Amino acid sequence: MRINFDEISYGGPRKTYCRICRRKLTRVVRESMTISPFNKNPDGSVRSREEVSQAVLAKLKESEIALMLNGVVCSKCEPEEDTHGK
Repeated sequence: MRINFDEISYGGPRKTYCRICRRKLTRVVRESMTISPFNKNPDGSVRSREEVSQAVLAKLKESEIALMLNGVVCSKCEPEEDTHGK
């Protein structure tokens, strides 16, 4: 028997820059969670749809911040990054 749980997903394209050449880049950031009895709050109660939605938005915000802080490297600069680190 297969049970399908509803999934809440947020995200979309985010604009950023290559950290080496400063070229404009677009990356897709997406986070999702399912609404299921296994998705629980720290106190052990099952999360409601609204709580799951808030948790997904919080994870998405963390992912966007990590993208901005860590930066990305474009495909043209990837070989250069390996030589810069040595």
